[in-house]
Amino acid sequence: MRRPYKVSAHLGRLSISMIRMVVTLALLLTLPVFSQAQSDPLSPSNMPTIDTNPADYPSNIWITDTMQKVRQDSGSPGTQHWGTFYGTQNEFVDFQVHVQAPSGGIANLNVTVSNFVQTSPHSYTISNTSPQVVVYREAYMNVTGYVSSTASTYYGVQGYYPDILIPTVDPYWGQTTNAWPYTVAASKNQSAWIDVLIPQAALPGYYLGSVTVKSGSTTLATMPVIIAVWQWPSSGHMPTT
Repeated sequence: MRRPYKVSAHLGRLSISMIRMVVTLALLLTLPVFSQAQSDPLSPSNMPTIDTNPADYPSNIWITDTMQKVRQDSGSPGTQHWGTFYGTQNEFVDFQVHVQAPSGGIANLNVTVSNFVQTSPHSYTISNTSPQVVVYREAYMNVTGYVSSTASTYYGVQGYYPDILIPTVDPYWGQTTNAWPYTVAASKNQSAWIDVLIPQAALPGYYLGSVTVKSGSTTLATMPVIIAVWQWPSSGHMPTT
């Protein structure tokens, strides 16, 4: 009767040894990954905390990427009041801010952008001065013709489409223009295009900034924007060419 006991005890010892080996192997495989995640500038643990409650923002002011065409004369406001946009060193990151005027219009509309600041794991600031950050007022073109005999425009509807970009400060000559302030007619949309040129020396990671929309001296909205900078290639920056 002792033989089965010895076999059972032997198997128990082998089982414990195997468990220890598996646990050790798992730790050896997991720790480098964990360490890498902790040192990754774009790890979620480094993401700045922002207000993502839509109720805290005016419903008629919203943010989109650059692929959206918001017509001046139609459309409903979007629901996104913050944004995260990705790029690498020496690359432009772009986004848009849109405002839909109430029935009384908006006098002296102005759109400005803050610095973009990274505090963890590195410390670096992308200045909001031109040419690193340029805020444009989007002007509109009235599309009334036909692209072909069978279709209206690319979007299938004629109307006022954003096309011309008027910079707040000309990035080539440094001259202040008359882009802002601008009066928006009743129930019309007005969009702003923002260029952010990530400096060649910018360290990878998350940069937190904000967009402020004003009517004269009255602040209508302040919305958070995150610029996420990744290192590409492994060293250096995006070639200028």
